[in-house]
Amino acid sequence: MDYKINYSAIKTAIPIERAAKLLNLEVHQEKTQLRGPCPACQHDDPRILALTPGKNLFFCRAAETGGSVIDLAAHILGVKFHDAAEWLQETMPHTRDDHSAPSPARQEPPAAAKAKGGDKTAPPFDPAAFGAKLTYSDEVAALGYTEEDAERFSIGFYKGNVYRPLRYPNGTISHFEGYDPKTGKIKVPDPKRWLPDVPSNVVKLKRA
Repeated sequence: MDYKINYSAIKTAIPIERAAKLLNLEVHQEKTQLRGPCPACQHDDPRILALTPGKNLFFCRAAETGGSVIDLAAHILGVKFHDAAEWLQETMPHTRDDHSAPSPARQEPPAAAKAKGGDKTAPPFDPAAFGAKLTYSDEVAALGYTEEDAERFSIGFYKGNVYRPLRYPNGTISHFEGYDPKTGKIKVPDPKRWLPDVPSNVVKLKRA
């Protein structure tokens, strides 16, 4: 049965730590935060994902994205904001208009359900995995980036090129732009080759 999504109720009624348990996140306490690796970014840094119970917010340094419990679910499950909210609301029967019990099929995270369906299709490019290969080097320092700034902005050296991320309007990385220090040439991979499902609202700008 269709029902309305009560976004406000979800954000206030579901603590970020409960969402972490629902999403099977491995987190540990660090002062006022919960820290852990980010399975969505395939990043095993035990501090890359930060959950702040006091504000009921999260932030992922690997993807440079954050927000509410709904944003957290959307990020970890790899689904749209609406779908993440619907999944979370299924765990809150009292917020549903029809007051019926959630169906067992809907209680399973969408990403897990998709995996069980035998969908082995994977995107040809993983921004997080590529970003993990980047290192701070003399070539990066020569461009004026400190090690702290390079880590913050996901800039680094790999196989003869200095790479920096190019992002979608929502802040997520679409692909990386490479700069060859020896020739001064910049190469921009075709995003359609790296990510087949490029959002239709993303416009590839021409250089001035």
